[in-house]
Parts: sequence; structure tokens; C-alpha cells
Amino acid sequence: MERILRLLVLSCFLVVGTVTFALAAAPSAPTGVGSTTHTAGVTSTKNKISISWTTAVAVDDILSGYATVWDHSATTDLVITKTLSAAATSTTSPSLSDGTWYFHIKAVDAGGEYSTVVTVGPYTIDTVPAVSAISPATGSNGTTQSVTISGTDFMDGATAAVGTTDMANVTFSSATSLTATVPAGLVAGTYDVKVTNPNLSYGVLSNGYQVTSSNTAPTVTISPSAASITLPNSSTLTATGTDAEDDSLSYTWTVLSVPTGAVVTDDYTLTPTSGTSTTFAAPSTCDVPGVYTIKVTVSDGSLSGSATQEIVVNSSTNEIPVANAGSDQQVVAGSPVSLDGSSSTDDGSITYAWAFSSVPTGSTAEFDSATSATPSFTPVVAGNYSIALTVTDGSAATDSDTVVVWANAQPVADAGIDQSVQTDDVVTLDGTGSSDANAATTLTYTWTLIDPSSGDATASLTGATTSAPSFTASSVGDYVATLTVNDQSGLANAASVADTVTISVSNNPVPVAKAGPDQNVTNTDAAGIVVIVDGSASTNLPDDGSDPVSYSWQFTAKPTDSTYPLSSEVAATAVYNFTTEVGITGTYTLQLTVTDGASQSSLDTVDIVVSPDTVSTTYSLITTSTTNVNAIGLIYESTGITTAHELGLAIGANCDSVAKWDAAGQIYVSHAMAAATFNNFDLEVGQAYFVSVTADTSFTLTGSLPSSKTLSLITTALTNVNAVALPTSKSSTVTTAHELGTDIGNVDSVAKWDAAGQIYVSHAMAAATFNDFTVSEGSGYFVSVTGATSWVW
Repeated sequence: MERILRLLVLSCFLVVGTVTFALAAAPSAPTGVGSTTHTAGVTSTKNKISISWTTAVAVDDILSGYATVWDHSATTDLVITKTLSAAATSTTSPSLSDGTWYFHIKAVDAGGEYSTVVTVGPYTIDTVPAVSAISPATGSNGTTQSVTISGTDFMDGATAAVGTTDMANVTFSSATSLTATVPAGLVAGTYDVKVTNPNLSYGVLSNGYQVTSSNTAPTVTISPSAASITLPNSSTLTATGTDAEDDSLSYTWTVLSVPTGAVVTDDYTLTPTSGTSTTFAAPSTCDVPGVYTIKVTVSDGSLSGSATQEIVVNSSTNEIPVANAGSDQQVVAGSPVSLDGSSSTDDGSITYAWAFSSVPTGSTAEFDSATSATPSFTPVVAGNYSIALTVTDGSAATDSDTVVVWANAQPVADAGIDQSVQTDDVVTLDGTGSSDANAATTLTYTWTLIDPSSGDATASLTGATTSAPSFTASSVGDYVATLTVNDQSGLANAASVADTVTISVSNNPVPVAKAGPDQNVTNTDAAGIVVIVDGSASTNLPDDGSDPVSYSWQFTAKPTDSTYPLSSEVAATAVYNFTTEVGITGTYTLQLTVTDGASQSSLDTVDIVVSPDTVSTTYSLITTSTTNVNAIGLIYESTGITTAHELGLAIGANCDSVAKWDAAGQIYVSHAMAAATFNNFDLEVGQAYFVSVTADTSFTLTGSLPSSKTLSLITTALTNVNAVALPTSKSSTVTTAHELGTDIGNVDSVAKWDAAGQIYVSHAMAAATFNDFTVSEGSGYFVSVTGATSWVW
């Protein structure tokens, strides 16, 4: 609110004037100032304090904002600039250090007037934790231990450690409590307990946690790992025990199992039954050979471990074992096979060893256990598997036996393709496509034939058990022949699945397609050669002379780069005309299909061989008073001219050098005819070359159109210039420099070498008519490209 003061001016007590002053009023202070995260006078580990308030009110001006400050004084005189906008109703301090803090705020209006200062606090921050206890305070190093850590000023995200080992699963419960897991495996002893807050302040409880040792059961091994004795004899066994705590160990020996009928002292003795070694003895009077199992138990006084060992006792007069690999088998290929060697015999125990003696080519069969009495395997590949069994007794005596497994694959019947014939034709069936994976077997054939006139298998076949029987098609309609093949193995899958073939018999003869004789043409016409293929000589002789005939032509083969479609109908008339493609040579193959009204068809093909034409171009090369340079191009393939030196020889004795423009290097590469091999570069059809002559020369180049009609033009970091020649195939459509640049594409300029004037004449594509000179077949030109370009002639 504006206050008005008036000053009266008196002269001789008369009012002679009045002066009016306006006094500005300060804004009101913000109200409700307080923290949303901390309580004044209460210590907190949070080092950022949030403050909120109710907006201040400007009295006679616009509220501009607030001036604020954090410090350690309760009576700060806030003489600072504005820090917050008028819209602010809250703020959060930066990260504050430990100690006591106050927040001061006053409102500021647009006229620069301040409200009174509002101060809140004190807010005490203490982030250094203190650890007072851990429970439980003792744990075994053999297991993990869950503990609760008590103290003050713990922060969310704090970590804990026992000595230098981090605890796992540290969980913040409150500022005075954490839970965690002490890991197993610590060395026995007393450890400090350390809690570290996220701001890296920490507290330590010295010698707060004790780790005790845990006991583990000892382990034991017996040596030797295998033992076998022959009566009368003995075997000494030694036990080696291991204990993690290095406790004193004791050993106890016992006989765990014996062969049926064996009794203690009569058939064996075990001496002593304690200590690290013992001797197993079998007297000569022992009448029960076999496997005796010895057990040793080791104890540390509270826990124990054990191990066992088998001793094979053989009779004093050892009998040679007899191997029995079981009976030979015939099985289905791909199905598991079980072998049985359990009928092998011996006077003691025996071991088994199975091995493949021979398998079919490509087999990778393996036993599930080659040392079992009854192993199995899967013969995926058909054929003979010869398998040897070797048995060995405790005295290393062996015997072998062999078993053969024949794995049979089901044969496949193939009755051939369907046929269309006329009445009274002799039809030969074809089952030679039938097959059997068992190469060693011979297939047998069984055919049946259903006659369309009777609907049953009454038609007679000659050679019904051969691969190619025959019959006379006396009835109109569909004969159905069925073939089954058998590999004579005697197994359930020895017979194939039946296959059928249909022989359609009619009184209408099949038409005969005649595509005409093969043709040879020369590609002499720049527009291509018109080729006529004529199938009107095809014949059809229906019984009543009424069946119409339809024609269909399609390309089944074509030269490389030809655009004619393959396998698509191109004409449905008896006579078809097509034009060979310019510059493309090779063989076009056309297939004619002739179909009559009964949908019976016949096929025939004709080849059109297109040979390249031989063409010539004559160049007039001139001499001048300066460099004698002429630009020419290699525009078709010329026999015998493939290098710069060969080109110079063809021009004649007046040629003293041949040069090319290297587009990649943006340099000229020159070959001097006097040095036959120096810089003798290869020529490329379509590029331009520069020849220097010592006298006016006329040079004729003869050859054929090139097989490749693509020239790669490149860009470089320099001028992007490439040298090209105008080819035969373009000379009728490209007659000016501008047309040449347009045909190539991505060209910004075209230049020519003026041999007479010994200068370059350049045409910029941006100026369509400026220097738009005439171009001629065989001449060489320079083009500048804006991007890598493939020019297809």
C-alpha cells in the first residue's frame, strides 16, 4: 500500500505551497516455511534438506522472487540477490556437510523492496555411522551366517564387511539396524566389523566377530586300484586318508561281500583289521574263487569316510573263459539292437569288451557300453555289422566270439511314369527305378494290372515278376499297374510300399510336334535379325479327322544377357517370328508343344545359333607441327590386338607411341614402340587410347561385337576424368557430345582431343548447346563423372 505524505510551505503563516511524497511498502514475508525431509533439532543422516513455504504477497508492486541462503547462523542478515523466482514454493539444498544448518528466506518485489527474513532450523546432519554390536557375534567357517548389525547413523545403501571380506545381502532396516550374511570359508579368528555409508564415511567395531573352525569328514582311497590273485596267494592293500582339519585318523578293514558259499577263515583271511595296510590271503584249500569286496573306513573321532576294493580270486588251475556273443540277428535299420554276451563262461569273474569288426560304409554306430555283458547300438545305415566279443578272466586269459547283425532297410518301389497310348499298342512298364538301401540284396518284382473294361486284375502281363513286364492295351480307358518289390530278407519290412502307374488308352493318336530345322544366323543388322520358326509341319491323325491342334512356343535356353523370358509362352501359333538382340550372340532354344482336342501333347525343339558379325572401322591419323597425337577407341573385339604394343604394330611403322588415360591415378601411361615391353598395358574394349604417328596414316580395325558391353567409370579425389570410345552399337543413336553424356549418365562434361589443332574441346552438360560437337564411331573422348557409373552399351 502506498503511503502519502504532504509538506505545507508557509510564509508569514500563510500556506504558499504543498509538496506530496509517496513511500513504497515492502512485500510480506513467506509463511509456513519448514522442511519436508528433516525435523528441526533432530539429527539426520540425509545430507540434502527440502524446504517449502506459502507464497509471499507484494503490497504495492509485483512480487519478483526470493532471496535464500544456507548457513550455520540463526541470525543471518540476508543481504543477497534474488535466487528463486516468484513462482517458487519449495527448494532443496545441495549436499551439505555434517553439522548444524539454518535456512533463511525473504521475499523481493519488482521495486527492490525486501520482506523481513524468515529463518528455520536448526537441522543437524551426521552421516558418520557408529557400529555398536553384531548378533550373533560368532559363526563357523563351514557355513554362511545371517547377522544383525546395530549402531547409529546408518544410511540406505550402506555396505558391511568382516575384516577385509565383504558381507553379502546387506539390507537397510533403519538408521540403527542392518542385516547381512557372513560368507563361509573365512579363516578361524577374530575380525573387525565395518559399516560404510554411500558417502564413504564409515564406522568400525573392533574385534566384533569371531570365526570358528568346522569339522569335515575325512576321505580315503585304496591302492592298488585293482587286484587279482591266483590260489594260493595274497594281496596287500594300502589306505590313504585325508582330513581338512589334519585330525588324527584311525582305519578299520572289513570284508564287505564274498562269493556265494565262501566262509571266513576257510576261504580267506584279512590281517590286520586296523591300520593303514592289510593283507587279504586265500589258502590253497579255498574252494570258492570269485570276487571278494574289501572295505576300509577312516575316522577322525567324530566323522568318517570309506572306500571299497574288489579282489578277484582265481582257482589254482585257471580255466580259459569261453566267449559267447549270442545268435546272429536280422533287424530293421534304424531300430535299437541289444546284444547278449552273458552266456560266456569262466571259473571266476570275467570282463567284456565289444568291438565292431566291420560296418557298412558311412556307419557311425557306437555301443552304449562296450564293457557291458549286454550292450546295445542303433544300426542307422543298412547292411552287415560284424561284432567281436572278447572276454578276459582275472588271470588275463581271453577268448573271442563274433556275432553278425543284418540291418535291413525297406525297399522302395517305383512303377515308372504314367503313359498315354493307343489301342492295341504294346505297353512296357518300367520298375527299374525301384531301389533298396541294402546293396547286397537282389530285388524281386510283383506286378498286378487292372483292365478298364472289367475293373479287376484280369489283364495279362508278360513277365509279371520282372522289372519291365509288358501287355497289349486292347481296351480304351485307364489301366492301373501296381508294383511291389521285395528284398528277400525275410523280415517284416522286406516288402516295399506298393506304387502305381496309370496307362491311358484311347483311339486318338498323339500328335507329332515338328519345330523345324535348326538355324544359323549372323548378327549383321544393328536392329537384330528376324528369325522365323515354323511348326506347321506338325501332324495329327485322329480317327475321324476332327481333333483340332493347338500350338505353344516357349524359350527353354537363351544366350547370356538375353532378355527373352524362359519357360513362358511367347506365341500360340504354328509360325513364330522373333528378333535376335543387338550385340548378343549364342544359342536360342525354342520348344514347340502341339496339343490335340484330347489333350494329348507332343514336344519338339529347334536351336537358333547367332554368330557374331565381323565389322571394320577405318581411322585417319594425322601429323601436326606439334605432338602428332590422335585419339582412337577400341570399339569391338579384334583378334590379335590385346595390348598397346599390338595396337601400335597394327597401325604400322609410323606409330611411335601408344598411351592410355589412367582414371584411377588421373595420369597418362605411355608405351613407346621402341621399347617393346616397357609399359605395354592391356587394352579394354570401349576405352579410348592416344597414338602418336610420324606420318599421316590410315588404319583399319576389324573384329566382332564384344561379349561384354559394360564399361566402369570411376570417381577420384582429383578430376574424375575417364576415357571412353563411341561403340558401334551406339553410333546410330548417339551423335553429339551432349547425347553421349546423357547416355552415360552422371556426367558433367564431355571433351575431345582435336588432333589437328592439338587442343582439347570441352562441352559442359549444364550448357546443352555450348561446344556440343559431333561424335563419331571409334573416336576417343574424355568424360567427367559425378559418381561411379557403369555404362552399358
